[in-house]
Amino acid sequence: MRKKKSGKTSGQIICCEDEVTLIGDYLSSNLNAQVAATFETHMQACRDCVAFLRTYKKTIEATRAFLKISPVRDGYRKLLLRPLDGSASH
Repeated sequence: MRKKKSGKTSGQIICCEDEVTLIGDYLSSNLNAQVAATFETHMQACRDCVAFLRTYKKTIEATRAFLKISPVRDGYRKLLLRPLDGSASH
């Protein structure tokens, strides 16, 4: 993503990087009204951020679908831990 200056005052979205850090809070409705409005205005003008938001949403949807199909089981205890140097002791 490009870093695009928007000329906003302190505490608001200044570039695409700022926008990306707010996506989780935006989707969960945890932004105050002013920041949410600025976020949406930036989205209207930035195709890169819109594409990133779509990918983010699809990742959430895929993860939820996967967890519904393959619930996490207690089988992790059977995993063998190996030293970082690559040597395996069985």
